Amino acid sequence: MKACWIAIFFSALLVSGCGQKGKLYLPDEAPQQTQQ
Repeated sequence: MKACWIAIFFSALLVSGCGQKGKLYLPDEAPQQTQQ
């Protein structure tokens, strides 16, 4: 029974985290840092 609650908890965390900051994507290139 305890394993069932753990699975429900992690499933809820996974679902609640989806789409919080927009769609996930892989950038084409790493951003170039410029120092002044």
